[in-house]
Amino acid sequence: MKLELLNEIREEVQLENCSAADFQQVLSQINRAYEELLLLLEEAYENNKNDEYKALLFSLKKHKANELIEKLKKYGYSLKNNIYVKESFEKMGYRFLEQARYAKREEIFHGFLRIFMISKENFPLFLTEIFKPYYSDELFAIFVYSFLSGVIGTE
Repeated sequence: MKLELLNEIREEVQLENCSAADFQQVLSQINRAYEELLLLLEEAYENNKNDEYKALLFSLKKHKANELIEKLKKYGYSLKNNIYVKESFEKMGYRFLEQARYAKREEIFHGFLRIFMISKENFPLFLTEIFKPYYSDELFAIFVYSFLSGVIGTE
């Protein structure tokens, strides 16, 4: 990854000639490169099913877990406007919680997908992220709990 911009900002800081926008530009560049690195590593893992790739993916992904937890909860809150989705998750919520406790990813994915399809709601790509195998069972459960707390909890 080329970080010429980072080197430039380092010089500007030393000369006391930098702005917050300069830092924001570097941060955006780093985030784009990080996301690209994760995608490439995911592809490498899918192609090889190598435990080293899995461990590295887990290590890198845990840094993004907090962000994903908040995103899941906020998305859950946004689904409260769809009465069918809200009622379906309220009816199935305890079952999903129990399945999450036992890391039954396939069953939860099937249940979520079914609710979204019947309600004609788009299944967001970021929601599929929580079902990927390199997340620990404990982190997977936290993701499910966060999403459900948004849908069936109170704001």
